[in-house]
Amino acid sequence: MWSKLITRRIAVQVAQRWAEAFSLMWQTYGAGIDGSLVHFNGSKAEYYVDSVQWKKFLEDLDDLLEDSGFVKTFAPSARQFLEEQGLKVRKQCEQDFSKLTDWQLKIVFDKISAETSLYYTRMWMVFLINEPLARKCRGQLDVLAPDRADELLLVFASGLEPTDALNERIGLLEIALDPDIDDLKEHCRQYAHIPMFDFNDEPYGLDHFRSEIRKVKHPGKELEEIRRMFRQRRRAFAKNLAQFEKSEAYFTVKMLSDVIFLRDYRDMLRQKMNLALRNLYAEIASRADSTISGVSMLSSEEISSFLGGKTAKKEIQIKAKEREKTFVAVYSLGCFEVFSGKDAEEMAASLTQEEKGREVSGLTGSPGAAEGTVRIINTNKDLRKVLEGDVLVAPMTRQDFVPYARRAKAIVTDEGGITCHAAIVSRELGVPCIVGTGNATSVLRDGQKVRVDADKGKVDLLD
Repeated sequence: MWSKLITRRIAVQVAQRWAEAFSLMWQTYGAGIDGSLVHFNGSKAEYYVDSVQWKKFLEDLDDLLEDSGFVKTFAPSARQFLEEQGLKVRKQCEQDFSKLTDWQLKIVFDKISAETSLYYTRMWMVFLINEPLARKCRGQLDVLAPDRADELLLVFASGLEPTDALNERIGLLEIALDPDIDDLKEHCRQYAHIPMFDFNDEPYGLDHFRSEIRKVKHPGKELEEIRRMFRQRRRAFAKNLAQFEKSEAYFTVKMLSDVIFLRDYRDMLRQKMNLALRNLYAEIASRADSTISGVSMLSSEEISSFLGGKTAKKEIQIKAKEREKTFVAVYSLGCFEVFSGKDAEEMAASLTQEEKGREVSGLTGSPGAAEGTVRIINTNKDLRKVLEGDVLVAPMTRQDFVPYARRAKAIVTDEGGITCHAAIVSRELGVPCIVGTGNATSVLRDGQKVRVDADKGKVDLLD
């Protein structure tokens, strides 16, 4: 049996890195998963993990959070590792791969692949520890301040520093106040990585930032609102945390705040790493008479076999093309297999989905209520559908969603909790948000008129 973990747009290479990282987590944390499955249907990929292992993994996370040493050291040690590992991969990708023979490129590819999987071990743990940590924090606050527990959790779960996407916005607003093309070019160099959640995504170019800066209406006012928001957050955080200084909750809250920062920070490091990885995969694609997207549909073993002269160019081209329509990738006990065509369709049909019901309800990510038109955004490929005043409905948001989230009156997601990206971004934008519905993208439809009441955690159809 499989439990669906997340929905994203990922290719075979990324699926393999994720699966290997889940398994490698045993070495660092004594907790991990050796069984995973990815189903790609041509537009989005659903990532599953072995149900029994997933249940045990969540129990292991709760046990880790009972370890005071883990609570105090997790965030700084994870941050240091992610910085060092991400930089290591980026440095290895700076070389001129065109000067290498196929065999030399194979050796380099194998090494960089292994290093990338190591990066994902901490990246996964930062992502997965958020909600168990928030639950623990909520439980402690319920004992210490039962009448204010929900209110305090919102205070402690709000970022105290701007996210990478918000820093990009701040930089753009500052340029808008004093326009200079050289400043905009430097801004582009600094933030081109934002859409690079995978190496086969496209980085931002200068035209993107030119377009965004033309939309800016009141840069000075917006800048001051952002700065005021963070001043207020820091004051509220410090004032409320001081009440619990001598309690166990003090360290849990500190960890929660650090992990919330780290969740966005590790994505920024990953995006920069993926931008660098394009250099490697572009060279492989050139030798295979393919594209970066085509190569992304191959397993590491298939790429190594091609570079090692054991697999013909035509063979991997055919495999890549088949998988652009659909594939199922299975990882079990160190073995990674990819299926396409009828085999993949049959395997996908066997994946049982629990009935989620027709009511759309979840947790309050950001308070308030709003009405608007539904836009279902399964992946970043759908973002241009979002118009001013729409309700953005997605499995989960990411940093490259933010320019489009600014157009939305409200945000609703299938996944996540109080610490997820959608909740944090919605609070920064001041729009209502409901997270963790489990079914919003499958129940709601493009064009429907809805009311999002985030205070009650409920979405109601108006038509």
